[in-house]
Amino acid sequence: MTNREIKFRTWDIFNGYFLLSRGEEYGESPFVFYNLGVPYNLSKIFSNKARFVVQQFTGLLDKNNKEIYEGDILNISEYNPISEKFEESLEVVCWRYCGFVTLHLKNHDQDWCGGNGICDTNNLEIVGNIFENPELLK
Repeated sequence: MTNREIKFRTWDIFNGYFLLSRGEEYGESPFVFYNLGVPYNLSKIFSNKARFVVQQFTGLLDKNNKEIYEGDILNISEYNPISEKFEESLEVVCWRYCGFVTLHLKNHDQDWCGGNGICDTNNLEIVGNIFENPELLK
């Protein structure tokens, strides 16, 4: 078992921006979020579920060394041995059952879809997230 950094980001539905936890790299709790230097405690965030959506860091980085969180939309380039070409798809990062997976955009709302495990991050690129880029979900 490997250690990974526990970090979160929180989408503020009312104001339309993310609150970020600075986490252990700054010697702080991953459960304190900041916007413009103002701290928000996780208990305040969890008590107002109509306003805040909490998303966890997967512990992984995309090919550009950007942190991958739940709700990120990834462009995934994979080699298809049948067509002998690289094919791209857009997928959403979600927590399903016991781990982080990517769900193809056309199935991303469907609970029955188990998703694909995130293995090789060299072929993943974050192109947006479900809150700031909803047009990518269409």
